[in-house]
Formats: sequence, C-alpha cells, structure tokens
Amino acid sequence: MKAPLRPVARKDSAAGFTLIELLVVIAIIAILAGMLLPALAQAKAKAKGTACMSNFKQLALGLNLYVGDYAERFPINRNPPSGTGYRDPDAWVGATEYSGSNPVPTYPSPSADFPATSGRLYAYASAPGLFRCPARTPEASASGHGTTTPEVTYTVCMNSKLNGAPAPPAGTTTLLSTVAKPDQAFAFVDMKVASHCPLIVQSGDTFWGKYPAARHGNSGLFSFTDGHIAMEKWQGSFLLRQEQASTLPGPIHYGGAADVALMQASDNADLAKVQAWLP
Repeated sequence: MKAPLRPVARKDSAAGFTLIELLVVIAIIAILAGMLLPALAQAKAKAKGTACMSNFKQLALGLNLYVGDYAERFPINRNPPSGTGYRDPDAWVGATEYSGSNPVPTYPSPSADFPATSGRLYAYASAPGLFRCPARTPEASASGHGTTTPEVTYTVCMNSKLNGAPAPPAGTTTLLSTVAKPDQAFAFVDMKVASHCPLIVQSGDTFWGKYPAARHGNSGLFSFTDGHIAMEKWQGSFLLRQEQASTLPGPIHYGGAADVALMQASDNADLAKVQAWLP
C-alpha cells in the first residue's frame, strides 16, 4: 500500500516585489499622474473662472443698487489726479494703483485693498476680493507703485463711456436710463493690469489702449449694464500673449501704435467686438 502524499511546504519569497514588478508599479503611477494632473489643473482653473464670474455678478448687482440710489446716475469714473496723491474717494474706485511716473501713488495705509475699499462702489459691493481676479498673477514690471502698496489690489476697470461725474467728458453716458441697449453695453471688464479706473476704448481705435485679461482660457470677462455677465472667448491670441508675458521683465501696461503690426485679423475682430459694446 502506497504511503499518502504529504503536502509540500511552500517557500515564502524573501522580497514582496521583484525589481521589475516595482518598476511596473512606478510606471503605472506615473501614467496615472500624467493623466490626472492636467485634469486637476483644468478643474482648478475652471473654479477660479467661476469665482471670477461670481465676483462680477456681485459687482453688477452693486452697480445696479448704486444707480438706484442716485437717480439712475452712474458713479464717477475717472483717474484720480497726481495732486491728490492719486486718491479720489468720490470715484467708484477710490485710488489709482499705478502712476506710470513720479510721484508714485501714496496711500494712507499699507492695505492692499485700499483702492477698492475707499471708493463709492464699495458700499454696495463690500468685499475687496470682488475687485480682483483670483487667477491674477503678480506683474513683475509694475514700476511706479508706492512702497506700501502691493501690486495686486484690483483688476477691474469700468467702461470709460459710463461716467456720472458732474461734468463728464463729451461722448459719455451719465444715466443708466439713457443707455439704449443695456444688454449690449459693458460696464466692467477684467484687465491684465487695471492700473487706473476706466478702460478707454473709442470706436475708431485700431489698437488697445490697455489690455483686457485673457486669464480664463483665452477669454475676457465682462458685466453689462443690464446686469448679465459674459465670459467671451477671444478669437485671436494677441491678448493671451500679453497675459502670458505679464510676469516677465519689461512688459508695458499700455498699448501703442506698434501693436497694430502684431495684431492679426482675429485680434482686430476682438477689438471690434468690444467697440460694439460701447453705449
């Protein structure tokens, strides 16, 4: 009679993984990271875009409340003069952020929020963060700032054609009730660098005086006088190139005639689109 077979004891491996298995696991992790990181970056950028749109919605509501209290009159929209230390508490934003030359702006406190918090609109949109884009990056070449004032204070400009000043410049609109097409007249725009209070765009311009932002997927953010918000995709790449150069030494804050040679037909179409939104 044959003896019963005995089970053979299995020898445990001395190591949990071989080198090849470990390299395979590392490769898989790298592939997954490569797939997930761009998606996470896109989600983060989208969240900042949503936050910026929310800010603009509250600014639009604040403007609506303001004109309701002031007989349909827009707030004062002008650059504070140098003789006042670039301050103007009667304007919608109470100080100029960038002077461009001496004397530099002087503010009574080192608060980065001062230009927004000292303006008339702040009583109706009472949060400094509403006035600056959460996706904004510092401007390395922003010379001319006061030593007590960080560069990123506000990124929003108001349409220069809307001005409730007692003696506004010719061609401006002082009353909301006189805007013929409120849904086609922009009130606020997010900027590459805000610097001063208004965005000056004339119907016959062939280049940008200052550059609207393109931070959100090559799109510009606008609010309109009827209260709606629009994230408008730029057709060209000129504003995006300006945006991407914002943290490099040497970029300028203001456009000039030299930009005409750099702008393609699609860039001209972007300018024409904004010009069509003048009241």
